[in-house]
Amino acid sequence: MKLVVTGGAGFIGSNFVRWEIASDPSVEVTTLDALIYAGNLANLEPVRAEARHRFVHGDVADRDGVFRLLERGVDAIVHFAAESHVDRSIDDSAAFLRTNVLGTQVLLEGARRFGVKRFLHISTDEVYGTLGPEGRFTEESPLRPSSPYAASKAAADLLVLSYVRTYGIDAVTTRCSNNFGPYQYGSSRRSVRAVGRPQGGLWRGCGLGRAALPSRGGSDRARSGRGARDPGRHRDPLPVKLLGGGGAPAARRAAGRGVDGRQIVNAGSRR
Repeated sequence: MKLVVTGGAGFIGSNFVRWEIASDPSVEVTTLDALIYAGNLANLEPVRAEARHRFVHGDVADRDGVFRLLERGVDAIVHFAAESHVDRSIDDSAAFLRTNVLGTQVLLEGARRFGVKRFLHISTDEVYGTLGPEGRFTEESPLRPSSPYAASKAAADLLVLSYVRTYGIDAVTTRCSNNFGPYQYGSSRRSVRAVGRPQGGLWRGCGLGRAALPSRGGSDRARSGRGARDPGRHRDPLPVKLLGGGGAPAARRAAGRGVDGRQIVNAGSRR
């Protein structure tokens, strides 16, 4: 199987690329990444010498570049690439619209034109908006984004659905909750031991007696998270959604239980 993985030099994307190369000797992976603030080639160092892996420095919104890549023949696109982080989108949303919306449209159009068999779109549960102290979202929950980042991802999700219904492409959207683990942006890239344990640049100077730990949207909101290497995370849903056929257009992936945001804040403050 020939895969194009966008955003594969980032946190979750690089975990996926490394696992695919290590676990499936038949897979060939081309990683497409613009190497902006969160992308780092060091994340792909374990597969640098692999003949079945190729890195392409490029932008998902570059139509000509994406089409040149796909015209060579690709079985599936795994679309991780995105501008993320709510705070950054509040400061300036333009880049989020370009990458998350236009970039997704370029990839979808390329998949349609060049006969890509499966399009796996990695989204976020942020598209559902804010959850109160209790409750949980489901795949049927309405989209109520609360930030420009979430709105851009919701728009991309709807684009994917429109290409399924209009052109009949085989696409699946996954909406996972918060993730943590090795190679996370701002961390030591070796380990992030727990959601509530600040390391490296994640909560640098915050919750350690030097500054207040910021909590976007209120600390009483329920939070959910998964480790990027959880067996139930990438070693089950993504390969299944990638290889399976006829799946639901959107699948939510969460840790299974919510945590009051204040628990995370307090855990960080105690360390």
